[in-house]
Formats: sequence, structure tokens, C-alpha cells
Amino acid sequence: SIDKTAKSLSSKETGEILINYISRQKVQEARQLLALTQMPLSEIAQYLAFSSQSYFQTVFKKNTGTTPELFRQKYYHS
Repeated sequence: SIDKTAKSLSSKETGEILINYISRQKVQEARQLLALTQMPLSEIAQYLAFSSQSYFQTVFKKNTGTTPELFRQKYYHS
């Protein structure tokens, strides 16, 4: 199937499962939005196609070691 092929290729190419790669890319984009905009967390979660704001916050913390709120406090540049 296409899903198995994509997972197989992503594992061979990057050494990680496709969903983990996608999550990391979404978190990278979220970091930019948090540092450069005042977009609410709920809008960032929706913009990046997370199923909920809560899930976005969980994935963000898992990937960065901090919450989106604390990240923004530290890195936001107006």
C-alpha cells in the first residue's frame, strides 16, 4: 500500500517513521510562528492541522522540552 511504502521510504531516507518527521516539521513551523507572531495557540494548532490545541501542546513539549507558552515568552520578538 501507499502508506507502507511511504513509511518504508521515510525510514530508509531519514531513519525515522514518517509521522515523527511530520511532527518535527510542524513543530519547526510552530516555533517560527511563536517567535514571530502573536497568533493564538489555538490558531497555530489549527493552521498546522493538529487535532486539538492540547495535542499540539503535547507534541510541542515532547519535541522541544518546553511548552509553547514558555517558548513564546523566551523567544518572541515584536
